[in-house]
Amino acid sequence: MVFLLIAPMILLVADPGLAGPKERRQALRKVVSRIFGPRKPGPEKVPPSQQPSAAQDPLASAESWDFRRGIEGGDWNVRLIPTEGPHPGRQLHLPPEQHMDYYLQHSRAIALTPEGLQFTVRPGDAAVAGDKKRFKERAEIGRFGFGQGEKGQTCEYSIRFKLGPGGTIPTGQNFMMITQSHTQRDVDFPGGWTLFVGVAGKDRLKFVYGLNDRQTRLQTKPFPASFGEWHDLTVRVYWTDQRDGWAEVYLDGRQVVSRVSGPNMPTSDAMEWKFGIYRGHKLATVDTLIVQTAEHKVIER
Repeated sequence: MVFLLIAPMILLVADPGLAGPKERRQALRKVVSRIFGPRKPGPEKVPPSQQPSAAQDPLASAESWDFRRGIEGGDWNVRLIPTEGPHPGRQLHLPPEQHMDYYLQHSRAIALTPEGLQFTVRPGDAAVAGDKKRFKERAEIGRFGFGQGEKGQTCEYSIRFKLGPGGTIPTGQNFMMITQSHTQRDVDFPGGWTLFVGVAGKDRLKFVYGLNDRQTRLQTKPFPASFGEWHDLTVRVYWTDQRDGWAEVYLDGRQVVSRVSGPNMPTSDAMEWKFGIYRGHKLATVDTLIVQTAEHKVIER
């Protein structure tokens, strides 16, 4: 190594092309400066433990929608059966974008408005056989998979919404949901949801969590929310079929439901995220929900 450093200096001293000692000294100083002088700063190295990854960066796997600007039909699946229009059943055989466009055009239950995506359920508007024992009424859209709702993920589901006043106040077995997560495959459950946000009373919502298998004790957490006003709702979930699953709820930036724990997946299949109106049957009220924006993030994998 020392030889490699000194050799260029020896060659310069012995170089007959350099006229005199002055020229040799100047050339020698250049060589020394190149070898021992300050180096240009390179990119700062970040330790591997501090380097960001897709799993650490929620923006790397975030999706957001502003329904005031329209809707990406290919990403959504409609959940309703309108009683009006040329077809009484769901057009699931259509390509996704045509499927969405069909319902925006032919159904009273779902429509794009200047404020956002509006869901409206009137008595008998969108009746579906749920568990084949009781009929439900619904107008929802949902998202399958797309790398979210999978076992071991921590996900955030957010909507900016306004729930119309004067709608359903559930009594008895009736219910009224505005967002839920549901199994993507049919399971031997009375219902395939494992968590939802729904109406608890006048200007009150509730978060219900747990396996809906008639064996697990469901955890119900009510919280206030003024109907007829805009709210930002976020549900944060760690998905698993084990006991270490959990969820939290935030409204307008404030935590309104502290962490609840327990399994939230009946199987290892990914969960579907849905929002809109899902309620009991033979209700005399008209329910309207407007969703202005929606966002989904995978925080950890």
